[in-house]
Parts: sequence; structure tokens; C-alpha cells
Amino acid sequence: MIRYFMTITEASKLVIQAGSYGKVGEVFLLKMGDLVKIADLASDLIKLAGLEEGKDIKIEFTGVRPGEKLYEELLTAEEGITATRNKKIYIARAEEVDEEKLMKQVHRLHDAAMQCKRSKIIELLKDCVISFASDRDNVYNEPRSKLERPEKTSRPFLKVV
Repeated sequence: MIRYFMTITEASKLVIQAGSYGKVGEVFLLKMGDLVKIADLASDLIKLAGLEEGKDIKIEFTGVRPGEKLYEELLTAEEGITATRNKKIYIARAEEVDEEKLMKQVHRLHDAAMQCKRSKIIELLKDCVISFASDRDNVYNEPRSKLERPEKTSRPFLKVV
């Protein structure tokens, strides 16, 4: 899995600066830096703690939960962005929304949900959200009887999920 990370200080500064650029209803996108692999992050944290991976702490890969994304997607190509004076702050292009059409779609989704019609819900979501893909990021794990901590051990344990 790959995620973006940003320090609290950096994020706070960018949020305050983006607020000074803002007009009513704008959505800002903050450049998050480079993507980081979760496994690399776990290994680095173990080393920073002065421990040795595999000897002091074991990393166990348990798989991806249903619906969990393997990577983060900040904006899709259809959404688009506009640059600001700061190279780390962008304005997301607002989509025009037909409120009457949206409300009809919401009511149809509600009806399908109340009837527990999964295939109809997926079909309606595809109509509502252009980039929606029902199983794009799903990776199904084999059923596990034990997702809890393994048998007792004297060394610390880190589970990367």
C-alpha cells in the first residue's frame, strides 16, 4: 500500500495560506509530497527505534481489507486543478451540479438501498459518479480464523494491515 504523509506543521502552514487565497466555495488541494510505501515506513520506524526488523519486531502482512485502496488518488483526470502562487497549493475545479437531477439520483439510490439491491446500487453509483468503479480497489482476502495477535512471544509485534 502507498500513502501520502505530511507533517502537522507543514499541513497547518499550507491550510492557513490556502485560506488566505480562498473565495466562497473553493476546494483546495495541497501537494502532499512523495508517496510512501507503508511497509517501508514500518521498517524505517523499527530502525529509528533502534530495533531490528525480523529479530526484535516481526512485520506480518495480513492483506488488504475489502474496499481499501492500494494507493491514494487525490484527484481524477476529469476533476482538474488550477495553480496558485504557492507551488504546493492548487484549486480544484468545481463541477457543475444539476440539483434536481442529483436529488432524483439520491432518491433512486435510497430506494435501492432500502430494498438491499446491491447490483442496482452499483449501477446507480456508476451513473452518479463518472470515476466510480465498484471493484477497482477491492482485494479480497481468504477468510482468516485469527486476525488477532499471534501466539505469545517475548518480542514486540507489528502488524501491517
